[in-house]
Amino acid sequence: MYYLKHILPFLLLLLAASTLSGQSKRITELERKAESQSGTELIQTRLTLANLYYDKKEYAKALDNAKKAQELAQDANRRDDVRKALLVQGKIMQQIAALQKEPTATENNGAVASAPESILHNTTTAPREDTDRRRMEQAIAGISKEKASIEKALLDKEKEIAAMSDEQARLELLYSRQRNLLDSLSIRTLRDSIELTLSEAKTQEQAALLALERNRRNLLLAIAAVILLIAGGLYTRYKGVTRYNALLTQKNELILAEQARSEELLLNILPAAIASELKKTGVAQARQYEQATVLFTDFKGFSKIANGMTADKLVADLDYCYGEFDKIIEKHGLEKIKTIGDSYMCAGGLPESDTDHAVRMVKAALDIQKFLTRWNIERIESGYPALEARIGIHTGPLVAGVVGSKKFAYDIWGDTVNIASRVESAGEAGRVNVSENTFRLIKDRFNCSFRGELPVKNLKPVAMYFVED
Repeated sequence: MYYLKHILPFLLLLLAASTLSGQSKRITELERKAESQSGTELIQTRLTLANLYYDKKEYAKALDNAKKAQELAQDANRRDDVRKALLVQGKIMQQIAALQKEPTATENNGAVASAPESILHNTTTAPREDTDRRRMEQAIAGISKEKASIEKALLDKEKEIAAMSDEQARLELLYSRQRNLLDSLSIRTLRDSIELTLSEAKTQEQAALLALERNRRNLLLAIAAVILLIAGGLYTRYKGVTRYNALLTQKNELILAEQARSEELLLNILPAAIASELKKTGVAQARQYEQATVLFTDFKGFSKIANGMTADKLVADLDYCYGEFDKIIEKHGLEKIKTIGDSYMCAGGLPESDTDHAVRMVKAALDIQKFLTRWNIERIESGYPALEARIGIHTGPLVAGVVGSKKFAYDIWGDTVNIASRVESAGEAGRVNVSENTFRLIKDRFNCSFRGELPVKNLKPVAMYFVED
């Protein structure tokens, strides 16, 4: 109790000092920010500084910041901030006026400073001291009662002595003195016993407090150890999970990259719809198309041209040429089927049926001839022979599907394919030759010229038309 009585005021002082230190740090930080601020931010900062200085009782600085905030708010035409600044100034002026009426600041400060200590002293030590005081008062009250009874007995004896003889009085007096001495010793012994009991109670109380404090400290240490163990376990698990997630992410990225690569390779081989069906079911069903358009190209005199070129140059030229063909076919929404040597084959109206495949195929054929015209000019200027292509187009029914289990390919079959090949062979280099079936579908979009009929084995002759640019 003694230590608690003297330590609590010191703790309160430390708490007040900490609060003031925190306010000072915040004021310093806001003053530094105010140097680089402007506009609304600077107004709010000045108002905050005014309130903080007011709380610290530095009324001159508080008033200065409030006036600066008012001036900034007036310049910015912010009426709400002007009103706030004026309210803060009024609060500060009222406090200054109140201080001027008080006798001295030190008396007030002393009264304020002494109040917490007295309150704390009363709240912390009063219950325990009241208990001890009550116990002492009860013991002293008992002694007082006993003393009063003794005094009453002595008065009664004195009356009896007055009526006795001298000898009897002397004996009675001696007896009374002995009784008084015994009573005195009894009272002293009782008082010592009470003091000893109180001392033992205080000792036991202090021992209990020490044991409680020791148990509390041990409990806190145990809790801290458990928290450290849990934190260590959680950190270890976090690191492990982080490493696992990083490794899993890396593997997933590799899998996705390989999957994208596989998708790209598959789409380079098969149409998108066929590739999707193959992935879902493992097989791609062959389909019958009532009407599709097939295109063949072939280079005039390619064997002779190839004999005069190196293998590397020949393959490079074909790769470049077919690459440009692919771009044109993709642009018009057609499907490349395959290349056979110097022959290029594509189709329209599959794998998804549509109605304008013949028109789009003719447009693609004209674009191919335009590309070859431009490219041949560059080849001739570079000293290489021109590559002129015949293009044949026919429209009719066919079957399309995937063949093979290894290195499988998307292909088409039927008389329509054979007739398109014959129409190409009967064409002329640099021109687009179409069958009568195709002509009926495009005659409203392109100018065409009739050029006769083509005999086809096991079939009736096929009428042909040149598409004019």
